[in-house]
Amino acid sequence: MSCVFFVTPMLIIAWYITGAEIPEAHTIALIDYAFAIQNEDGGWPTYTYGAQPTSLMGTVLMYVVLQLMGFDSQHERMIRARKSLIGMGSAVRYGKRYSQTRTHLLNLHHPERLS
Repeated sequence: MSCVFFVTPMLIIAWYITGAEIPEAHTIALIDYAFAIQNEDGGWPTYTYGAQPTSLMGTVLMYVVLQLMGFDSQHERMIRARKSLIGMGSAVRYGKRYSQTRTHLLNLHHPERLS
């Protein structure tokens, strides 16, 4: 699955918005995969080929979709992810238009920040 990693969160967000049921086996596999590539600092990369650094985009999207799939926000890995986000300036600084659109679709991003 070495790829542009942000495609995975887009699929999960689309499933969530359309009300599609995510089979439990898929949810478990997606969570396992997400944590298998989570960086030591708690964040996620945008791409998964080779050793990739944590990116704000990858971390915001994965944190959001793990929440959408019902993963416990108080789990140690999610706490590490939040610390990573805060260390990068938080999701408010999240500047990629492509990804802002995804968080806007979930009503997590204010339209005035999309300018």
